[in-house]
Amino acid sequence: MIKYIRGTYAMTFESGIVVETASGIGFAVHVPAGSPLYRSREGEEVMVYTLMIVKEDDISLYGFHNKESLELFRMLITVNGVGAKAAMSMMGSMSADTLRRAILFEDVKEISKANASLGRDGRVLVRVSGTEPLLRIMVEGREFDAINDLAVQLGETIKAAIQ
Repeated sequence: MIKYIRGTYAMTFESGIVVETASGIGFAVHVPAGSPLYRSREGEEVMVYTLMIVKEDDISLYGFHNKESLELFRMLITVNGVGAKAAMSMMGSMSADTLRRAILFEDVKEISKANASLGRDGRVLVRVSGTEPLLRIMVEGREFDAINDLAVQLGETIKAAIQ
């Protein structure tokens, strides 16, 4: 597993950037649209936090400018029906904070803007059931669930703000 890549910004490609390491290897890293990494200049040193996803017919690196964005991506892809492309689309259309708020406040309109594959009736719900927070996404009337740390963090933040 590749946790991060430090190297020089070499170029962009359709859905990401290429980071060349000191050993001369250029890693193609998929990056969300609007990422601060795109503002890097050729030859500039960058650090990209990554997640490698291995499929039967593909090995891809997904990269983020900070650990928080990487963790949000990890959380999103744990939801049944939300793959890496959908999660990247969500993260590319709004900031990580805006996406977290949209999930927390069940903002269907904002989430639908973030990812067309959720459809017009797409809903994202955060519920806390006992000690196990749950992210629930409804797509075309079907619900998909996943345990995640984000709901715990959001719940703690809200509790602290209320007290």
